[in-house]
Amino acid sequence: MEQLKQLVGKKILGTTLYFLVILTIIFSLWVGINVFKINQLIEDIELKTLDLRFKLPLQTVKHSDDIIILAIDDNSLEILGDELGRWPWTREIHGVVAKGLIEAGARAVVFDLMFIGYQKGFEEYDLKLAETLSKLDKVYIAMNFDKREESNPIEIIKAIEDLAVPTQNFSKLDLEDVTFTNCRAILPELLKNTKQIGIINHSRDNDSISRRNALLFLYHDKYYPYLALRVAMDVIKDRMEKPFKELIITEDNYLIIGDTNVPLQSDGKMLVNWYGPSQTYTYIPIWKVIKSINQIQAGDPPVLDLEKTFKNKIILIGATASSLFDIKTTPFSRVHPGVEFQATVLNNIITGDFLTRAPWYLNLLICLILFILTGICVLKIRSGLITFCITLSITFAYLFIASLVFNYLFVWIDVVYPILVISITFTTMYVIKYVI
Repeated sequence: MEQLKQLVGKKILGTTLYFLVILTIIFSLWVGINVFKINQLIEDIELKTLDLRFKLPLQTVKHSDDIIILAIDDNSLEILGDELGRWPWTREIHGVVAKGLIEAGARAVVFDLMFIGYQKGFEEYDLKLAETLSKLDKVYIAMNFDKREESNPIEIIKAIEDLAVPTQNFSKLDLEDVTFTNCRAILPELLKNTKQIGIINHSRDNDSISRRNALLFLYHDKYYPYLALRVAMDVIKDRMEKPFKELIITEDNYLIIGDTNVPLQSDGKMLVNWYGPSQTYTYIPIWKVIKSINQIQAGDPPVLDLEKTFKNKIILIGATASSLFDIKTTPFSRVHPGVEFQATVLNNIITGDFLTRAPWYLNLLICLILFILTGICVLKIRSGLITFCITLSITFAYLFIASLVFNYLFVWIDVVYPILVISITFTTMYVIKYVI
């Protein structure tokens, strides 16, 4: 009887010790998260694991061949230097390019460029650009917002407000980061005569890497689409029998664009699902298009067969020359052309290749399962070496499963917290079992 009491007493003491240690760890984590803000450090590490997952050879998602990038690159600046002069070129040349591409059968021409203010001494060329673009239906241009005090005259504000898209918002998204008070207005003639205008404000995470971006922006209590979204809206309308009339943000944070549901994060931004490093899309230097248009007009054989190259394609025109500085930092590179960011977001929307992050309760459930598995492993297996090897196998198996889920289901499940749970559980129970 005395031995039984001692055995029961030891078991109660051991169980109590386990619980006290686990409670101490939980309390320490709570202090670390709420007092020392280690959750931000953990989130920063988690973002790095996200970057790594994009680079794994398991990736299955492929970019659309219907998107082409027309690059204002270093070669174009040099080759066209005698003909067009130094950058910035007079703007009528952009109208010439857009008109030539539309005549060649392009599905859409998207300028990831902002035509702000008149070029002093060349105002007539600005007016020629506006006149040309006003006659073309499938040409899109860019504009951006900022948070300065409103500086635009009332007639410009009214023209900007005409660009808003009807949107019903049933969500509780925190849209403070995408709410603006001022607009960097483009040429008044473009604003008044062209409705295919999108916003190009850009988002970066704390480490300056671009992993997500807003699709809608608030200005004067109205919603304005990101440039890629503005193009995607028309692409989606064209493929639907009954075109949609408004956008809807649902209670569970989905942006409904006709037949397409885009998952949004709590701040209203969309995670970008990357297809590969820079130059993943087909790049064509703009000098070839300009030379070809001139050759066709002169009756000479063109450098590039425009119809064969661009028919039914979506063409994004942007600066990639190193001297023009339109670069972004992405999971793949610190020097990624900004126009390819637009292309990737557009591709995600029109093909439905959306990346979503697993909800907190699913990540918590994963941590609980890993805690139980690791705990059972330590408690039930006598050999410390075998226990360590099995725990290591659990860790690598989880990392492999997380990679498969990411690359085949496009779901981002956390890696850092689960690995911490495995490590802390193993270490704590091992010390209690074999040391204490």
